[in-house]
This record gives sequence, structure tokens and C-alpha cells, in this order.
Amino acid sequence: MKPMPQPARLALKACLALACLASVVICSRSALKDTGEFQYNSAVQGSMNFYENFQNAFYLRQGIDIYDPAVIQKYALQPNYLPNSFLMIMPFTYLPWPLARGLWLALNLLFTVLLARQISDLFLGGRQFPLLFALVACSASWATLIHAGQFTLWSFCFFLLAVKWEKEGCPVLSGLAIALCLLKYVLTTPLMLYFLIYRRSWKNLAVAGLLHGAVFSLFCLWLKLSPVELFMGPVRSAKAMGVQRRGYLDLLAFWDHLTGKATGIPYYLSVLLVLGVLAWTLLRLKGKDDLGALSLTVMAALTVMFHNNYDYVGAVFPLAWCLQKPLLKDRAALAVLTVAVLVLYVTSHYLEFFRGMDAVMDFMKSGAYLGGLALLWYAAFGLLAWRLVHPPAAGGN
Repeated sequence: MKPMPQPARLALKACLALACLASVVICSRSALKDTGEFQYNSAVQGSMNFYENFQNAFYLRQGIDIYDPAVIQKYALQPNYLPNSFLMIMPFTYLPWPLARGLWLALNLLFTVLLARQISDLFLGGRQFPLLFALVACSASWATLIHAGQFTLWSFCFFLLAVKWEKEGCPVLSGLAIALCLLKYVLTTPLMLYFLIYRRSWKNLAVAGLLHGAVFSLFCLWLKLSPVELFMGPVRSAKAMGVQRRGYLDLLAFWDHLTGKATGIPYYLSVLLVLGVLAWTLLRLKGKDDLGALSLTVMAALTVMFHNNYDYVGAVFPLAWCLQKPLLKDRAALAVLTVAVLVLYVTSHYLEFFRGMDAVMDFMKSGAYLGGLALLWYAAFGLLAWRLVHPPAAGGN
């Protein structure tokens, strides 16, 4: 293939830069406003998810059992995480809400830069940092994440920091980073298989486990609850809210759309299948493809647990892996790339800027559309696993 002419490359870079600037400005304004920026989220407060957990952390540091149904009703709380997660948010609760919201936005923007830089440095030899930043910042998942004030970028960045320190032979520092990445443990707990199976690393996991066990024990004493009572608190809260029915492409949402029941034998069997494929592939790779192994692990994590569309910013990992391949010859990589692009960019988010698109947006939010997209996501996961274990021969197709 002939290289792209220099004027065309400059024009493409200029378009990406303008798209990034527009996305960052629009989404940042949305995160700081008391109502949403777009037609579909115009009634939603900016940084709402951060506000919910800000409230949880605020009452928790006062020694209030935020998992008590009476307390949940009194303060309109949504405590869907263990107190260990809220500990990391407690410092923000000493600040006025507008300042805390602005600081969290600044951190999310910083984490966006760090995510692109870490992927570039860890897996791509320091190359393509600007492109990676553009791919993240221009995605619909990222836009929703920034508007909602989500914690996905925090968790991915600290996970990659743990990978870096583990590679450098610093298990204690790596364990500390793992402990911090578990702020959003629903996302990052499955990622621990990357260390355990692919990297054959357990000392950092032990450090993180000890830290979280100690913090959890202290909260049991602080709230005067047994470990079982405290552990079940967020489980009951999430079940009462029906979060298992509000996912995007995960298996809980898929089976709920298909059968009307999120959990059950089909769900558990499909989870075992996904995790089995992941474990088998990581064992077969034997350290041969770091970014490919991580991409597959992220896809599995986004499949087996509840996740909303903002968490699918993680699709940037398989996207980055695919961009390193000769796509005209590697059809498997091209197919995985196509699905990652669909998940990241072909969503109803971009239609929120235009009037008269309600019918199209409603279809793109329907069970039929999301179920079809979920099947493509699962197929891409399986195809990536097959491609990692069966790389094309040198010079072959």
C-alpha cells in the first residue's frame, strides 16, 4: 500500500485535533453543568455518578451505615460499591461540591492523557500517543463517561501502572496500584487474570488483597457490622435498583433482553464459557503478546459483569492492537477492528446534536439493536482469542 500523501496526512491530523478539541470542550461543559448538554440528557445533572458516590462517601465518613435501607431512603443514596471504593472518594467530600466536581473532571482529563501515554509506552514503544488520545477522546463512550463523572479511567490507568511496576520487578508498588485500580472493582477484578495467568504474578495480587482486607475490616469495626452484612450491603442495593438490567453489551443485559431474566443458568454458563476461553488463551500465549492478552482480558471483563456504555471506552485496547496489524492481510484483526469501531463510535451519542432523530435514537437504544451489537462483540472476543493463538505465518494471509 502506498503511503498517504503529506497534505492528506496533515489534513487528517487537523481534523482529529479539531474533533478532540470539540469533544473535550463540549463534554467538560456538560460535566460541570446542572443539566445535560445534549437533547437526550438535558435533564441529567453533570457528573451525576460522581455526585452519587460523593454522597455515599460523605455519609460513610460520618459513621453512618449507608447500606441501611432506611438511610438509603432518607438521603436518596445509591451505595452499589463496598466502602473500600468510597474511601478513595472521601478526600473530595471535604471540598464544596462545585470544586469537587471540577477537580474530578480535571482528574478524568488527566487520566485520559495518561491512558493514551501508558498504552503507547507499555505496548507500542512510545509511538502513536496523539492518535491513541484522539481515539479515546472522540469516542461516544468517553463522552458519556466525562458527562457522568465516571471512574473507569481511574481504574484503567492504575491497572496499567500496576502492569508497568510488575514488569519492572516492583511487586509492592504494583500491588498498591492494583489496590487503587479496584476503586471500580466490578470492572477491574476480572483483569486480575492478566496477572495471575498471563504474567504468572501473584505477589502484587497478595499485596492488594491484604490492603483491601485490612480496609474492609476497619470499616466493619467503624460501622459495627459483620463482614457478611457489610459485603451484602451493596449487593442488596444494586439488586434493588435493578442495575443488572441496565447494562450495555454485557451478558446480564443480553440475557435480560432475550429472556426477560438477567441471571440464571444461561447467564452463568455463558460466563463460564467466556472465562474458560480467556484462561485457555492466556495460558497458550505464554507471554508472547502483551497488548493482545490485555485486550482479550478487557473484552472478557466488559462481557461477564454489568457495565454501562461508558465502560466500553476499554474497546480502545483491542482497537490499538488491531491498528498494529496489516489489516489488508489480517482479516481477523480487521473484523475485530470493525466491531471495536462500532462499539466506540457508531452510537446514538452523536445524534444527540440534531433534532428530529428521536426515532433513530430510540432504535439504537432498543433491545434488538443492542442485542445484535452484543452478539458482534462476543464474536469479536472469540475471533480475537482464536487469532492470538493462531497468528498468521510470516508473509501469509
